[in-house]
Amino acid sequence: MTMLTTLLLAAARPALYLPIGLGCRVELPTDGVAREPWKAEQGRLVMSPPRYPGPGYSMPWVALTDGGSCRYWQAATLDRQPLRFRITYDPTSRQVDVTADRPIIAETLSGGWHAAARRYRAAWDRQFRLARQTEAVRTMSGFLLVILKQQNGEVIWPYGDFAELAERCVERGLDWVGLFGWTRGGHDNRYPDYEPDPAQGGREALAAGIDLLHRRGLKVFLYANGQLQERGTTDYWTSVGKDARLLDEKGVPQGETWHKYSDAPAHHFDYACLSMPCWHEAMRRVARLSAELGADGLLYDQLGTTAPRRCFATGHRHAPGDWVYAADRAELMDDVCRAARDVKGDFLILTEGLHDSLLSSVAACHGWVKGTYPAQGISFLGAEPPELDYPPYPFIFQYTFPELVCTVRIPTPLVPRAWANYAALTGLRHELEIRYAPDRLYARDGRRPNLSDYGTIRQKPALEEMCREDAVASVRYLKALTDLQRRFADVFYAGRFTDDEGFSCE
Repeated sequence: MTMLTTLLLAAARPALYLPIGLGCRVELPTDGVAREPWKAEQGRLVMSPPRYPGPGYSMPWVALTDGGSCRYWQAATLDRQPLRFRITYDPTSRQVDVTADRPIIAETLSGGWHAAARRYRAAWDRQFRLARQTEAVRTMSGFLLVILKQQNGEVIWPYGDFAELAERCVERGLDWVGLFGWTRGGHDNRYPDYEPDPAQGGREALAAGIDLLHRRGLKVFLYANGQLQERGTTDYWTSVGKDARLLDEKGVPQGETWHKYSDAPAHHFDYACLSMPCWHEAMRRVARLSAELGADGLLYDQLGTTAPRRCFATGHRHAPGDWVYAADRAELMDDVCRAARDVKGDFLILTEGLHDSLLSSVAACHGWVKGTYPAQGISFLGAEPPELDYPPYPFIFQYTFPELVCTVRIPTPLVPRAWANYAALTGLRHELEIRYAPDRLYARDGRRPNLSDYGTIRQKPALEEMCREDAVASVRYLKALTDLQRRFADVFYAGRFTDDEGFSCE
């Protein structure tokens, strides 16, 4: 079903506010020229943002400001099911049409886009409740993400070396640690087999390492992939996983291949259909184990960076061709959150990416969406996050959900000063990553890495950008900045983001 609403524009520079990632702002072209993200179509300009819920569309609404008023469109039912808007602009008549592939409602509000955000939040609160956040996550300065064991079996950071890991965090002012690759298979290997590495002492040794980090004043979360199961390598896949795969209309399993090292084999993963009870149980199992090991939380990778998909399998908990990775994804995260808190009452769920359908279970986000990075520094990432054609306006989600705890994800061991400042000024948290063995040395000694240091690694970090930075100065600056943020924690961590309401700044 489609609903059509229109607005005849009067203001000189009307703008659309779209919740893509943290948000974007798109002015309507006064000259009628089709520039990105607009496309020309039969004399009009058309924009089709990505489908909600996913990294490309984080809340199911659109706002259009026109002088002092705001036209607002929202999903008629907030049920976390897929929805896609289509926006059409006629430069001659200056008319805007908004349609969707599901029923929507429209209102005219006063107060600009802030009124639209408040309107949506009130509707959301009538349907859902935010995940409980502990004081530790509300006041998080940021985290150091460490891959302990890589896909090829190389142990980068053994369980017995967590004292040094704590030092790397403390000297940077970071108060959380994310332990990836903590399993016997390593990172991106043998999912969903999540069992501590027996060669390093198994559960007892990992639990002891987590306890050491706690005694240094740090919080710890572990890692699981929320959607991938490796094909043919685990008892889970052989027994039930192969029948819980997401299939396309031809019955072909859909998934991803991760091949990190040129001298080691690739690993092939199928997407799990998130509606399946056996996948829920696999994700509950790793959540309970993480809580038993003493971790403070568990990050489910990729679930916030994936748009809805159709699954054409028969015998699943849905009709063939139904959308999955929408309401069923939210149900999965609510389910595992309850399971973990049966073991540890203050256990937290995190995810990579961001959209509001997960906020009833997810307490913090590992940022990898539009707005969680400075647009002018995108080359530093080494890979481009999605939806770059939409100009970022990283205030929409934060104004709607000021409780947001989300990092600026940087997949290297250092943070440039401009990026650290961006995180602090936009209300985001800091994040650094140690993914490969040279990263650990760089973090410890400040020695600039060479391309040869990364050997057979297929996707090398952005070395040119990394080497422009003074690693020692970067460490000192991040520590000074996080000290400042703690000193004024009432503003940086306890303050409510209000955008420019209540003050002006020239």
